[in-house]
Amino acid sequence: MPMAIGKSAHGYPWLWLVNRWLDGENAIIERIDDLSLFARGLANFLNRLRSIGTTEAPTPDPHNFYRSGDLVCCTTLKCACVSTSCKMWSTPKQ
Repeated sequence: MPMAIGKSAHGYPWLWLVNRWLDGENAIIERIDDLSLFARGLANFLNRLRSIGTTEAPTPDPHNFYRSGDLVCCTTLKCACVSTSCKMWSTPKQ
């Protein structure tokens, strides 16, 4: 459940959400003793995540037409969003 939902502004066309993070620690290199073991664990987690059924998931609609589909259709849109976001949030180098 989102903590907050914001409206689009400044050229960004979609709503935005603020969600809670899962409890835990960041996976920074200093905390990883065995990179191979870490990589296998991460791969296992992602494979299990991908295996979760979508039978009872919400169906696609205009704001998420790509749900359960190939995200290749979003490449141009994604690049435009990243580019716009970088321009909006860039800070001068010091």
